[in-house]
Amino acid sequence: MMNYSDSVHIKVRDIDFCGATNRAEINDQVVDELTKALKAGQLFFPPIEVVKNHSGKLKYWLIDGRHRCLACQVANGDGAIIRAVVYSGTQRDAVLLSLRSNHALPRSDADKRAAVLTMLTNKLVSTKKGGYPWSDHEIAEHCCVDLQLVSQVRIDPTASIKRQSVALLTRTIKPPAGPTLQTKQRHGQGHTLVSMPWDTKRAAGVLLDALGTRYAQSLVAELTNCMEGVNT
Repeated sequence: MMNYSDSVHIKVRDIDFCGATNRAEINDQVVDELTKALKAGQLFFPPIEVVKNHSGKLKYWLIDGRHRCLACQVANGDGAIIRAVVYSGTQRDAVLLSLRSNHALPRSDADKRAAVLTMLTNKLVSTKKGGYPWSDHEIAEHCCVDLQLVSQVRIDPTASIKRQSVALLTRTIKPPAGPTLQTKQRHGQGHTLVSMPWDTKRAAGVLLDALGTRYAQSLVAELTNCMEGVNT
């Protein structure tokens, strides 16, 4: 069990959300419920978990607690403070720890697929320290998922992308307090409204939440091609 006496208070705006990969997408209903409870003073949730970043602009990499962070930020604005257990380590450590974290909100099937996909494709964690790839058994054990799921994702990783693309039809991302830039993305008859913080680092985290890791990686490649004037 986590020792709450070891927790400290940190600013939500100092947290790098890009490291946390234990969720395929944000559950807006959960964020809304947590926000309402916080505003009413009816909620005392356990501390989030982060790894200390000693060199970056943002001071911490998030391991677990993205919904709690978002609710805290919506309820209390840009100066929101949250309790956190802070570990020492690297961004790789943060990602690996996030893949198996599941303290407050049970993981969905999409969350489990996203964890496996991250461990297969994310360059930070796709190999062991010696440079050797993880076996299916090792991935299943680390991500706390069935071995069959790992095999399915390894054979057809695009299945996760298709599920994330469908989810984008009706997603609405609620921004933290402060200036935002609103954009619309249209997919057939549906659309997604994403409110972007002006701060590019935080904007990257919002986009990652909205699009999912795999989709965001594909989008970055296409954006790079566009900026270089390459027609694809």
